[in-house]
Amino acid sequence: MGFYNHEELTASFDANLNANLRSKEAGAIAEKLLRTYIDGYEKFWQTPKTHGERALSMENVQAMLDAAPAAMNEILSDGANFVQFVATTYPEQVGTDLFPNRYLSIPYETDEAGRLTSLKPDWEEENPEEGA
Repeated sequence: MGFYNHEELTASFDANLNANLRSKEAGAIAEKLLRTYIDGYEKFWQTPKTHGERALSMENVQAMLDAAPAAMNEILSDGANFVQFVATTYPEQVGTDLFPNRYLSIPYETDEAGRLTSLKPDWEEENPEEGA
């Protein structure tokens, strides 16, 4: 017994338990952030792969980009910056089911002027009858 007479206290804070909990919570939030980006990407581009018959044509997407170039370029730049962040901070997640490679760039090929020229194969509508 020490100078002060009291019962020995048990530890009430489990640092390991809390570290594990915070790590799991942060991981779940990071996964949600990636899913949110992918959802926004798919809603923005509305490709045949993600929207089937409701997909926007390449001409309609180009018209949208031309209608508000400053805003559209800001959105595209923000997307590119997010992708760069993911690729440099979490490279082990790129190319996985959580963040497939097709989300690393826009779904269209472009010419030197930045105009859309063709839909990339990864974004074409999947035909479930093929391969059957």
